[in-house]
Amino acid sequence: MKFQHSTKAHKKSGTIEGAFWSWLSTVVNLIALLVVGKLIAVYLPKEQVAIFSLLLVWSDGLTLLFGYGLQVSIPKIIGGSSDSEKSTVSKSILTFVFLNSILISALLFLIWFFSMNTQGKLLSYFQSSIIYPYFWLIPILFVSAILRDTLLANLSGFQIFGKRAVGVTLASILQIVTSLGVLILIRGGVIALAIAYTLSYFVASLFLFYSLPHSSLAKFRCSHVTSAIKFSWILWINSILNYLVQRFDTILFLYLTGNPAQVAIYEMAKRLCQLASRMLNSLLLPYLPKISELLSEGKDIEATKFFTQAQISIATISLFSLFLLPLIQKYLILFLFSAEYLEITTVLSPLIAGVVIAVLTGISGQTLIASNRPYLVTLTNIGTVIISIGMNFILIPRFGLPGAGWSALISFAFSFLSQTLWVRKTSLKFEWKHVLTTQIFLGIFLALSLMNQTITVKLLNVILISILLIISIKYDFIPYRTITEKISELLKKRI
Repeated sequence: MKFQHSTKAHKKSGTIEGAFWSWLSTVVNLIALLVVGKLIAVYLPKEQVAIFSLLLVWSDGLTLLFGYGLQVSIPKIIGGSSDSEKSTVSKSILTFVFLNSILISALLFLIWFFSMNTQGKLLSYFQSSIIYPYFWLIPILFVSAILRDTLLANLSGFQIFGKRAVGVTLASILQIVTSLGVLILIRGGVIALAIAYTLSYFVASLFLFYSLPHSSLAKFRCSHVTSAIKFSWILWINSILNYLVQRFDTILFLYLTGNPAQVAIYEMAKRLCQLASRMLNSLLLPYLPKISELLSEGKDIEATKFFTQAQISIATISLFSLFLLPLIQKYLILFLFSAEYLEITTVLSPLIAGVVIAVLTGISGQTLIASNRPYLVTLTNIGTVIISIGMNFILIPRFGLPGAGWSALISFAFSFLSQTLWVRKTSLKFEWKHVLTTQIFLGIFLALSLMNQTITVKLLNVILISILLIISIKYDFIPYRTITEKISELLKKRI
């Protein structure tokens, strides 16, 4: 295959521009997530919703397990390579990921195929699972997902955020179109929907591949692959630990409740929370390279200000949405899903507050990675997994759905405090009052969420939004002027 583009010819995106394009593509992706969620909730019974959700959970788990942390480390690995080596590094890693994923998928399919005529206690439990008849779909979903994620990471490494955003948007639009066709036109079920997802990922992957700045001199080098995996092993463990906290709880929830209908409700609640998580994380896409640059140049004062501003800004943006939640959650659920899913209101507040804390934890975690202390993130995540699983076993049998939400919140709070404390001790001497000021408002939100949502309580939420807005403007919690000026400049250039 001849490569068309020169590595030096590609156009890099700046920090603000990268954040903007990442955020914009994430908006489209989340619209697709919600539209498809609505279609699934309306056209599939709850048990099939649970099955499809579990297929995605298993696929995501395999993507992390056999991605070896490369999806996280690739931007740093490619970004840190010389211009002459970037394409070679990219090609080596992509080739390895492709061949490895095909091999793993073939093995999984063969295991499932031969298990149909095999007996044993462990196999009997596996065969009794509601996803067993559909297990053959997981390897297919896994291959398409890992290729897409690896290609997205490669584009981030080359700092080509514009085409990366187009790729995400393309996959999102295809998901909507194929889901509409599958669920409405042909009245398909789990199998047809999974194939539709797979096709959308593969088409997007082709676009992303041809968007990479290739070089005809690029060759596969095993040394680049082994070096990348050696660098990524800590991040790999962290990814798996995060999965155990943020995704595996759905499998645990089914085990503890034995109720697929409740799993469907819980997964739809988490789908809503992804709206907040992905929007906020998209704004943080340029954070790691920027904080890495500041720390590597010894600019500790600037790095501390950047860290503090990121924490305060993300927390403030989140709080505006959180205080609006009690006012709109009922209507939002009816609009996005159906009346059958109104039970989401019992779990949404602690669950989405936990997501916000998880995003803030990510800022601290990336700072530790930038300061070459990723092992501290790993140590914290081990504790977080233990707390998460323990809280699930304690709270879910007693409280059901709300117990799952509060379990997530408690584990995320532990992770945030631990990782931020590590940052304070090892890297940046920030003032705690700057980081924790916004957490007071978060505590008030959680206290109000425990009350009956009367007119008085809803009015208090409106008042608190107003107070937060005034404080954020007065003390520059969010650099409104800088952001608007940068976005204005960016739009003028594009126009």
